[in-house]
Amino acid sequence: MLDTRLLASRAVGGTPDVRPLLAAEVPGLLRYAHTITSNGSSAEDLVRQTPPRDLQRADSFRAQPSLSSWLHRALHNLAVDRARQSREDATG
Repeated sequence: MLDTRLLASRAVGGTPDVRPLLAAEVPGLLRYAHTITSNGSSAEDLVRQTPPRDLQRADSFRAQPSLSSWLHRALHNLAVDRARQSREDATG
């Protein structure tokens, strides 16, 4: 099972003020990732990669969607990017 505190810590490195917010979102992100991938390992990888990727795009967060919605959308987009890359690798 994924440790939400450890994941948040690894995801944001030395930014302790963001960790509690991310840790609170991890269970929902993990459930969503499992529905997308149907693979526990892939789901955990998606959840691990979503916060760092999102934090690079933090200027796009407008507080209209909730943090949860923003992270879920980012996880979805990451999963789509992975699927595209996998398809390109298979045909390439």
